[in-house]
Amino acid sequence: MIEVRSFGHVKADCSVSDIAVPTGGLSVPLVRAYAVLLVLTMQTVYVKLVTIRLDIILNALLLIVGVLIILKNRNIRYSRHVLGVVALWVILFVSIPLAHLVFLNNQGINLPGLMLVTVLCSAVLVISTCVLLLRGIIRFLEDVSCVIFWLTAVTLVLYFIGQVFHLVHPTGTVTINWGGVRSIDSYFYLVFVPQGLPYHSFENGRFSGIFAEAPMCAFMLCFALIVMLFVSRKQIKPFRIAILIAAVYATASTTGYIVALFSVGMYAMQKLMLNTRLRGLRFLLIGIIVPALVLIALAMYGDKLELDVGSVSVRSSNFAGALADFAESPIFGHGFKSDSIGITGGNTSVYSNVIQQGGLLFAVWYFLPIAIALFRFAEMGKWRLCVAVVLYLVLLYSTVVTYTALSVTMIACFLVIAFANRSESRTTSSQRNQRKYYARETQ
Repeated sequence: MIEVRSFGHVKADCSVSDIAVPTGGLSVPLVRAYAVLLVLTMQTVYVKLVTIRLDIILNALLLIVGVLIILKNRNIRYSRHVLGVVALWVILFVSIPLAHLVFLNNQGINLPGLMLVTVLCSAVLVISTCVLLLRGIIRFLEDVSCVIFWLTAVTLVLYFIGQVFHLVHPTGTVTINWGGVRSIDSYFYLVFVPQGLPYHSFENGRFSGIFAEAPMCAFMLCFALIVMLFVSRKQIKPFRIAILIAAVYATASTTGYIVALFSVGMYAMQKLMLNTRLRGLRFLLIGIIVPALVLIALAMYGDKLELDVGSVSVRSSNFAGALADFAESPIFGHGFKSDSIGITGGNTSVYSNVIQQGGLLFAVWYFLPIAIALFRFAEMGKWRLCVAVVLYLVLLYSTVVTYTALSVTMIACFLVIAFANRSESRTTSSQRNQRKYYARETQ
């Protein structure tokens, strides 16, 4: 039996430094297929189709591919500490719908939605943890960001050729259930037009790519941007960053603009601070760049509030409704997918969705690993990763991705980081040197 490897050395336990490095003997094509399926199940048009239940098919394929990855590496022995924490998190998650069944019978429960969410999220949490430990967190996030980039490169070209310049006419229509059942145009089933009406300077509609709305597309673009600028250890390719930024601009998403602005701004500030000629001006740079970014972001959001366009009023109403529902049932909420049967209102943010449907229990399950991981990064002085986590938290404000496979995979990622074994007693001198190298690379 083989133990999970890190930095090429056999280790039974994981630490924050270990988890970022891939292991040997892994089927990379299967892992990349898993990454592709994570993206395709992320509120895309494909999983919102009315005519065919591709959501079930794609999520089933995701679980099958994940199980195949684990079976192909069945001789690997995982960290008991990490798997123990994941098992505890599965138990905590399952306890939430059990509380719903016991205490919410009188008000009604979306039983099919409750069971589907419970089974899918629990399975994805376990499988994704194993995949992350096998592939390494950083490399797996690089895989996901690479999938997002290539999808963007193809769909952005089609967006300009078809939706903007009308050199190609829509090749078909599809019927989706997102904000109500409706038909939308598609270009080769790769670019969809769920928001094709004029929007500010975008007379031909916003860029949504394969996603069910432009803000969801902006979420994924910014996710890839954050990984490439702050998490990845690969050399940054300016052309890829430029493509992603151009795509974010075409979504006309204010949250996307703000996250992209801070991503590029904070990355530029970090590069300036590493310049030996400017090291004496570090605090001055921080004092100038950070306030400037904040002021620009506030101006963007202020303009949107003044015009009262987009989702500002809707989002405010959703948060008010979610807080009222939370006050009625603060411990375990009103039930997973309770909005689907009219017990609660709709949501436009993970934050309102979590407290409304799962209460404090779900909030602890979802946000505690993120908070602890952020604290550990700050404790270790990994400020690039701190910036990445904070920007990810901002993204969660912009759309509802709570029960998606990628969202649950990120919980698995933060769990591994947050609760990795701190013990360094069995660490070899060679491993310590490798960790120092990794620390330099991620600062």
